[in-house]
Amino acid sequence: GFPLLSVIMIQVLGYSTPLLPYQASPIVVAMALGKVPARAGMLLCIALAAATYLILLPLDYAWFTVLGKL
Repeated sequence: GFPLLSVIMIQVLGYSTPLLPYQASPIVVAMALGKVPARAGMLLCIALAAATYLILLPLDYAWFTVLGKL
């Protein structure tokens, strides 16, 4: 039931937050080329997801409010 603009803005958060490296193939390729262990890649993805949910999600919500979409 959201307008198209709202859906596009929500997709940015979903697309930029892989919880595990295998969800984004460029991450897996870069890890293989750099010989980065899988554990380090998973920890980085989880840290980025936590930062996204703690910092970017509230900012996105505030942006929706400023634009009058919520």
